[in-house]
Amino acid sequence: MQRSRAQAIIAVIVLLMPASASAGVSGSIDLVSDYRFRGVSLSGRGPAVQATIHATKGAFFVEGFVTTLGRGDSDATVETDLSLGGQHKLGKGTATLSATWYLYPGDHHAGVYEIIGRYDLPVGRSTISATAGYAPGQHALHGGDNLYLGLSAIVPVGRPQIIASIGRERGALSPGTKIDWQLGAQIGIHGFDASLSYIDSNRRLRDHHGRNVSGPTALLQVGYGF
Repeated sequence: MQRSRAQAIIAVIVLLMPASASAGVSGSIDLVSDYRFRGVSLSGRGPAVQATIHATKGAFFVEGFVTTLGRGDSDATVETDLSLGGQHKLGKGTATLSATWYLYPGDHHAGVYEIIGRYDLPVGRSTISATAGYAPGQHALHGGDNLYLGLSAIVPVGRPQIIASIGRERGALSPGTKIDWQLGAQIGIHGFDASLSYIDSNRRLRDHHGRNVSGPTALLQVGYGF
């Protein structure tokens, strides 16, 4: 079942990319010291190599994301995500609605899909973003659902930018309530970018290797965008 889902999503990408190529295509290749997703390490607190490609056609977009997982809690060695969505100008900001499929080829668990809404509001030179992600009940979540609410800000300080975020998650992916936060700085020069952030959460979760995968960490990211 997992393999057939992955093949179907690859087929969708192949069909959509030629149509989107006449519009805008961008991407990035990144190296991170730890792959943190909403405060939790999915790479066993080890480094990860990541690639993203984003194609737009009018108000619609398709995005693919691949990351190595190392010795994480999953049986898979990579995570592959596919997002389909659209954007619309709403008031002074921009609203985005998308669906994302998180797939783990080789894992015995099926992938998870999530509906994500985001609103980006420019405030002077800064941007404030509110995000809501809802995963309905599905096989991989054992019939349960999951809700994530997040608030983030990007504040330019000269060339560098201060980045800050906080999020609250409750449901099948986080029994009880988990709150995560991030504070850091990023800078981009001639297509290259780098960031250094402090990430932590109020939960202490351990993977099946016994490692604390939600504790505080300093996360370094370097990448190149095209």
